[in-house]
Amino acid sequence: MPQFCWCSQVIQWLLEHGADLLSRNHDGERILTKVCSLGHAHLLEYLIKTCGLDPEVKGLDDKTPLERAGETGDFDIVKKLVDLGAELTNSVLHAAARHGQVGRGRFGN
Repeated sequence: MPQFCWCSQVIQWLLEHGADLLSRNHDGERILTKVCSLGHAHLLEYLIKTCGLDPEVKGLDDKTPLERAGETGDFDIVKKLVDLGAELTNSVLHAAARHGQVGRGRFGN
């Protein structure tokens, strides 16, 4: 977990110096959705539990982190998000199906 400690310390330092965790990067993506798309469950939990980010905050293309995780088929991230309060909706399952993730033993079937 040394990477988690280092990353969380950087995030904490940025917050102490006025960073806005709801801002978007140069691609229009928010940190929470980016962390989900990269599969960093440990940072996801830190950002939601410690930093107070809403697991339903929308990122690029007006998608929630859970919808993005459904598209990539990252079941660990989907489970972590649901455990942290994200709502598992039909749109998440539809996103997973559109991207070929349903039926791979992770989402349904």
